[in-house]
Amino acid sequence: MRCIPAMKDTIVAISTAVGRSGIAIIRLSGPRSVAVARALLSRQSGCATPLWGCGEPHSHHLYHGFVLDPVDHRLVDEIMVSYMRAPRSYTREDVVEINSHGGVLMGARILELALSQGARLANPGEFTLRAFLNGRIDLLTAEATMDLINAKTTRALGAQMAALGGEAAAVVESMRAALVDAVAAIEADIDFPEEIDTASDYSRLSLKLRTDVLEVAEALCARFETGRVLREGLSITIAGRPNVGKSSLMNRLLGSERAIVTATPGTTRDTIEGWLEIAGMPIGLIDTAGLRESADPVECEGIRRAWRAIESADILLYLIDGVDGLTEADRKHWNRVAFKQPIPVINKLDLMGGGGQRADRLWQQLGSPGVVIAAKTGAGVDVLRGAIEARLKSQYGQEGGYVPNLRQKQGLEAVACYTREALAGIAAGRYPETAVLDLREAMTACAALLGKGADEEVLDEIFRKFCIGK
Repeated sequence: MRCIPAMKDTIVAISTAVGRSGIAIIRLSGPRSVAVARALLSRQSGCATPLWGCGEPHSHHLYHGFVLDPVDHRLVDEIMVSYMRAPRSYTREDVVEINSHGGVLMGARILELALSQGARLANPGEFTLRAFLNGRIDLLTAEATMDLINAKTTRALGAQMAALGGEAAAVVESMRAALVDAVAAIEADIDFPEEIDTASDYSRLSLKLRTDVLEVAEALCARFETGRVLREGLSITIAGRPNVGKSSLMNRLLGSERAIVTATPGTTRDTIEGWLEIAGMPIGLIDTAGLRESADPVECEGIRRAWRAIESADILLYLIDGVDGLTEADRKHWNRVAFKQPIPVINKLDLMGGGGQRADRLWQQLGSPGVVIAAKTGAGVDVLRGAIEARLKSQYGQEGGYVPNLRQKQGLEAVACYTREALAGIAAGRYPETAVLDLREAMTACAALLGKGADEEVLDEIFRKFCIGK
């Protein structure tokens, strides 16, 4: 396990880089940020003239200057630099950001010079870790920062922006406040029973716990799968016999020539993957080898991988050749994949005689309605996309707050479990002290969600997933 570092030193990293020739931002955070930067920065390019003189720079100001090698005063780069005095910075420490226009290699040179002046290279996620340890953000916001960086779709981006805005923390704080009020009320009953209308007060207390804590926690837990999908994406696998148009359909959905398309059956020998967005969800679209019996060891391996992709698919599209109709092989494959509730797709509408009536007969034979398309021309593909979107919305379309990771889900489950136990004890007329114990456990779970009292191992697990510079 990586040890959580002390915060007495000054850290540095290249925070952002755009291409090999784009802008690089070298970020310093810690008590010696100004001293390290002062040793590198000059007002002039030809000689060492301290950019800030002997005084402290103005906070939240942007300065123009030059980076010089502190040893021989040679020009390294022309830069813009900003300073944010603690505690009005992301980490609540002194922060200096040097904007280099020289690209990644030049940024790396400035980073090297900062290290030579006593700065230490930041660990992954250490800037955000310091923001958390210094009390600027809670653990939910820290996790949302990482998810925002990794967001694959606009819907995922919006969800994480809401979390960064404090929505997730506000919900947890609201539950915790309701639990505190309930504990206070029960302890007042224990200490001063003659002043409490036990029946009516406990009825109101139970209703508030149920609506403000239990139902909220349960609703969020129910949205865990949606949050996971927004964060990680899901897979849609295209399967079927050889030469039914799987690769053509993949290319049509992606809008690019991702897979090779030929008239020769068995062209695809391995799974091929591409990414797209449907209904705000990041989708990994997988083309597979045609399903058939084969003596070719390479094709057999491709077919084995195809079945593996089918079994792990979140949504399965099974393609049927509209010209050949439903073959015995199709029936065999369909029975094998039925547990995945696949969307049946009849392809080659452009080559089918009496397309609509023929499709109806195929649906009757298959026992399941589907979509008719012509992957080659694009006819019906929008209808197929609509069917996929409807499936996604039915499974992952919940609106509201999302639970993006297992840590948060388990924390909310603990809140719900202890609250449920307390409510059951109150309803059964058990000793109120036991309800207090359960509610205090729920309060502890709320605090853990926000990172209060989190141990080093939990923090290490969260922040090690960040990239350096964040």
